[in-house]
Amino acid sequence: MNTSIPKTHASYDPLLRLTHAWNALAIIGLIATSQLAEFFEHSPTETAVWQVHIQFGYTLIGDLLVRLIWGFVGPQTARWSDLWHPRAWRSMLKGKFHFAPRRGHDVRASLAFVGLYGVLLMMILTGLTMAAGKFQMGPLSAWSGDAKSLGKLLKEPHEVGFTLVLAFIALHLAALLYHRFILRIPVDQAMITGKQYLPESPDDKST
Repeated sequence: MNTSIPKTHASYDPLLRLTHAWNALAIIGLIATSQLAEFFEHSPTETAVWQVHIQFGYTLIGDLLVRLIWGFVGPQTARWSDLWHPRAWRSMLKGKFHFAPRRGHDVRASLAFVGLYGVLLMMILTGLTMAAGKFQMGPLSAWSGDAKSLGKLLKEPHEVGFTLVLAFIALHLAALLYHRFILRIPVDQAMITGKQYLPESPDDKST
């Protein structure tokens, strides 16, 4: 059993924390506007709300582009390599779920984050296609005739992605609450202050 007293370690840079908040706000905006559009379905307000939804989509695209670039040129804990732990993930398939604390992203949580980015990419592609087909908006609007029929086919995958994002949010919040109130480790503040509570000599090596 590890009895090391947790200490704070500067881990997450300001731009990484900004993209995290930016991503969260964009997703909240997308969720809220999608539900409002359904509430106002078949009314004049519906189209206006969907247009705001599309603008939040552009906000998310901007965030993901910044995060993509920063993942290649940012500090170590912002790099994509800090999220990539295939050996640990293979161990999880064999029943191993405990890993040494490390500076940067938890190897278990990193799998969920990589999955989230994949789902968000799929939702952006399907969303841009539907926006072009239904509202003649966005970079695909020049092909809106083709996008209209394709958008109908992509509606269901887009909704599946929406469900997966909600599941990720629930899992993410549950993990934060578990760490704070059960393990007594306030990991929820790391993306605000940039500091992690880790043992005095954390394992900084990639897994």
